[in-house]
Amino acid sequence: MGRSVDKQPRLSLQETRDRLLCAGRDMLLEFGLENGIRGISLAEAIERSGVSRTSAYRVFTDGDVDPQENFRGQVVLHAVETMEVDSSMVAVVFAQLSGSQFDNTPVGQAMEMRELIRRWSAAALESNLANTPLRAVEAIMHVVALSQSSDPQIVDAVRLSLARSHEVFLPLYQLTIERYGLRFRPGFNVSYLTALLSGVAGMAMTEWPVREETREVVRPTGPGGSDQVWTATGVLAESVALLVLEPDPDASDDVVSADLSSWISA
Repeated sequence: MGRSVDKQPRLSLQETRDRLLCAGRDMLLEFGLENGIRGISLAEAIERSGVSRTSAYRVFTDGDVDPQENFRGQVVLHAVETMEVDSSMVAVVFAQLSGSQFDNTPVGQAMEMRELIRRWSAAALESNLANTPLRAVEAIMHVVALSQSSDPQIVDAVRLSLARSHEVFLPLYQLTIERYGLRFRPGFNVSYLTALLSGVAGMAMTEWPVREETREVVRPTGPGGSDQVWTATGVLAESVALLVLEPDPDASDDVVSADLSSWISA
């Protein structure tokens, strides 16, 4: 009497696709920038997921498009779609600064805003270093954007990543601007600011995995000129704010406009 063998249930095309994309996303997060998108192999995903080669190629065959390239583009898009954008750190920093020691004067409010940027960027760095998927995916998104990829799936993934980031952070940036009685200089707006800061973060995340010295710099920005630790992102974000923002003469009566020029005059 022959030995019975349990057969694996047949997977639907959607289940096959999901398994392969999850395997591809794992590879993306494992390889990061070392191998980049080219390190994502459909053959390796087939081996990791346990699906049949025939089913895998059936899922990612689309006209004249190479299944391997189609798979890579789908993996990046899947990684972005499943990535969570966390803005909770902003509320935490605002709470920390509530009732702080900064004076309610133009210079005092500028010092408080500077401290907000410093703490915010530090919290973002800590979050991104602890959250490898976010760091890897965002870093690869930035590299792909710089390479001006012609792959429509990759371009769509970049656009989706930026759109989701803008959707979360744009209102927070607007709130910060109003809180410190500021407005945009001519030619700038909150969408432009959000894009600039997204670019700053993207560039920083391409550096952090391979150049640890880019993570921190010591600056005499504390009380009485004492030293404080800043991230490279914080320094760049401070420069962006100084470039695009100015005091708003029409700010609410209960708001003191921050004098950002004090950042460079001290």
